[in-house]
Amino acid sequence: EYGWHYGSRFVFELFRRLDRHPVMEMSTFHHHLWYVRTRIGAWDHPNRSHKKFIDLHCASNAELARMFLPGHLGWWAVKTGTDIQSEPTFADDIEYLCGKCIAYDCGFSVMGVNPGNVNRVPVFSRQASIMRQYEELRHAGYFSAETRARLAEPGQDFTLSQGTDGRWQLRPAQYVKHKVEGWDDWTSRWQVENPYATQPVRLRIESLPSISPYHTPGSVAVTQFGAPDEFPDRAGNTGVSLELIPQADVTRDGLTSGALVGTRDGQVPRRAAWARLRKTFSPPLSLENHEGLGLWVHGDGKGEVLNVQLTSPPHVSFAISDHYVPIDFTGWRYVELVEPEGQRWCDYTWPYGGAYATFREQLDYRQVDSISLWYNNLPPDDTVRCSLTPIRGLSVFNNTLKHATLSINGQEIVFPVELESGSYIEFNSAQDCTWYGKDGSVLGSVTPQGAAPLLQHGSNSIAFACEPTGDVRPRARVTVISCGEPLPN
Repeated sequence: EYGWHYGSRFVFELFRRLDRHPVMEMSTFHHHLWYVRTRIGAWDHPNRSHKKFIDLHCASNAELARMFLPGHLGWWAVKTGTDIQSEPTFADDIEYLCGKCIAYDCGFSVMGVNPGNVNRVPVFSRQASIMRQYEELRHAGYFSAETRARLAEPGQDFTLSQGTDGRWQLRPAQYVKHKVEGWDDWTSRWQVENPYATQPVRLRIESLPSISPYHTPGSVAVTQFGAPDEFPDRAGNTGVSLELIPQADVTRDGLTSGALVGTRDGQVPRRAAWARLRKTFSPPLSLENHEGLGLWVHGDGKGEVLNVQLTSPPHVSFAISDHYVPIDFTGWRYVELVEPEGQRWCDYTWPYGGAYATFREQLDYRQVDSISLWYNNLPPDDTVRCSLTPIRGLSVFNNTLKHATLSINGQEIVFPVELESGSYIEFNSAQDCTWYGKDGSVLGSVTPQGAAPLLQHGSNSIAFACEPTGDVRPRARVTVISCGEPLPN
């Protein structure tokens, strides 16, 4: 199947004379293109939160079914690298995409792949083999209608393998991602629910860039909270209000903080209980080389969500760069905001956004024209209050993650390798643990210290540690992987 950005009568006639069936999808749907179009719904590729973007794409395609055209799941790119606004494309992302193609019997187009970079970037050929196998099975009508219905479930992962009888089978899978912001702070311990039977854990550990400390000289002052009119642009959903109050009684390190006070009277659902304060920079503020944000937050533990949002001028970029802080804690907590939000955007109702603005577009840190403080998920008929220290723009740079250690329900495993930012390891068993570079190249095998911990059915306690790197906190993204029993074909 081929995707065409611009259809024409010439192309249609060329296919007709060659006795070929044209398969065409255009990025626009002008009136005079209707007669050559044979696919609908192609979107450009996302740069982050790939699976959630695919779910939105599938839902959009379903709404287009009334046009009686087959769907298309877009122009897909294989992503590598360490840009904080982009996430790598892993094998499970490709399996998710291809599984949805089987579910809806639709194709997709691959972009940015040519003989030169296929040979140069090893991850391309590995992921292309996954695409080919899924597509061969789709065209063969290999799986039953019941299995395809399971594949269509939003948010549900599956992985493809061959059974002992050589038959292809799909197993439900779960990939639980967690970001560790520092080896000795609150993000280093979390819980994972395993819906499947007890099994040896599988893991992916990515080394993320680090952010400079809060008090680093030369950091950029983004907010001060010294005056009540610092955020003059205010808005809120029905029955939801928000105000900012400078205060001196709740402080951290002697810094003036701002109390963010929100109320909701229960007229709208909790996930739509939003309010906003916005500050505009004129001229735009440059956060070049200071793309990370650091602040202290004093929480009240009532479950509201704080969203620190950056935008560039609309003529430069229409990206929306969200950063969520769930206020599920009390007292002071230091927060580092680096990678923009994507996955949880659909968990709440916001008066802005869109798939491209949230999942694809890139903020221009050289030109930041606004910062907004949002609240959402406010409890009904209650007042929430958290305090913020001044927000500072901090440097983001590559670091080394040394000797990552995972403890699962008290059983520890150590990976004796130094991971540069952007590199990662994938652990399937003690005999199958591979170290990859940021371009997906295989750097070697890793022999873990300790047996593979068991991931119990139900709740599991996870703890992460690594060797410190001075006053700069290492950061990692850990994916805990589990699988269920194969589906009947």
